[in-house]
Amino acid sequence: MNRKGFTAIMDAVIFIVILSLAVSAISHMHDERTQDDSALYESCDILMHYRLYPSHLGYATEDRDMLFSDLWALSITASDGKGTAVAGKYLSGIFPQGDVGLEVEYGGKTEYVNYSGEGWTQSATRSYAVEYGGEITLTLYRK
Repeated sequence: MNRKGFTAIMDAVIFIVILSLAVSAISHMHDERTQDDSALYESCDILMHYRLYPSHLGYATEDRDMLFSDLWALSITASDGKGTAVAGKYLSGIFPQGDVGLEVEYGGKTEYVNYSGEGWTQSATRSYAVEYGGEITLTLYRK
């Protein structure tokens, strides 16, 4: 190997090391709480945009799938707890350590999953338009 080739390789190695150090420094400066909050917001969005058939919640079979947010609003209106039960299963699957609580509100009615009201350090609130009118508001809490 000649002198120019060796210099080029060393320049590339030094550049990669400096770039790695910069990325490491930037990632350590990023607040972990922001990452956790974004995970809560993403969990809200994934749950509420999930599509399933009304028959999955025990309602009359229909030919089309619906957003879970719409089905959950129907469940809250009927006060049958079916939507909240599905959301509870979702939460226990995503957060198996059980440190997440949920509050959902639609049409003046509120339902809860694993929610004691105190001791939560993080929360994420999202509102979603419901096909039948109004908004359903979901708040996830985390210890």
